[in-house]
Amino acid sequence: MKRSIPVLFFDFGNTRVKWSLDGVTQHGASAYDEFPNRLAQLREDVKVEQQVVASFVTSREREIQYLKIVANYFPVPQRVCRVLTEALGMQCGYRDPTKLGVDRWLAVLAVWRQFSGAALVVDLGTAATVDAIDDNGQHLGGFIVSGLKLAIRSLLAGTDQIAPAMEQDCFQAGSKLSTEAILFGKSTQEAVEWGALYSLTAMVETLFRQLQSDWPGARLVITGGDEPFVGARLGFDYDRLQGLVFQGMAALVEADLTLQPTIGQKG
Repeated sequence: MKRSIPVLFFDFGNTRVKWSLDGVTQHGASAYDEFPNRLAQLREDVKVEQQVVASFVTSREREIQYLKIVANYFPVPQRVCRVLTEALGMQCGYRDPTKLGVDRWLAVLAVWRQFSGAALVVDLGTAATVDAIDDNGQHLGGFIVSGLKLAIRSLLAGTDQIAPAMEQDCFQAGSKLSTEAILFGKSTQEAVEWGALYSLTAMVETLFRQLQSDWPGARLVITGGDEPFVGARLGFDYDRLQGLVFQGMAALVEADLTLQPTIGQKG
């Protein structure tokens, strides 16, 4: 028997598509080349009563392409999430809001809606992003740096002697890097991996300490796949939250702040 839901949420990232049936947690993901097949499977299990809501960090051309694909499987009205100058009592800190990645915007909206106070929002994925909010709901801007694996790949791409010494990827769930204290590397492998980890941890601690100096009640919120590695070494308590992009999307739906797609979709 099919599950009926009011809204189906899609997060179109740089390399993968994720979806949520409730706007709270992720229920599935696929690579772009597998997406139509996964949609066909999803249609067998889910009936969408009201609308599809999507966010895209990719080009507008890809947005048009994939909204058409989704419409073939779920012929309901479609809405998209965009970065706005202001939403839900929070003001975008970018001089040009259209240049802020919508995934970062949705994450900070979700955190602001939950805590209504200053926060440092850290997403530790392929790229590591950091965004700050003050107690007045002002998005202060943020930073984008390489995530752990990307930082290591970038280093290896620019060196001749280090790559042969790298035997395996240690940034995996349950590895020693998710529990052990940082020590000085005793091999090239350890020196590179632990160096990347220490750099990212130090950045998060520095930025959070700076935000706390201005806003003493600020919270530290961390999401993303590398959270266990960085979080285990932080000198601060933090909130581990997942599904922030979907929660931000659901908040915009509730506030009627989603937009019509740029193409003539139904609805």
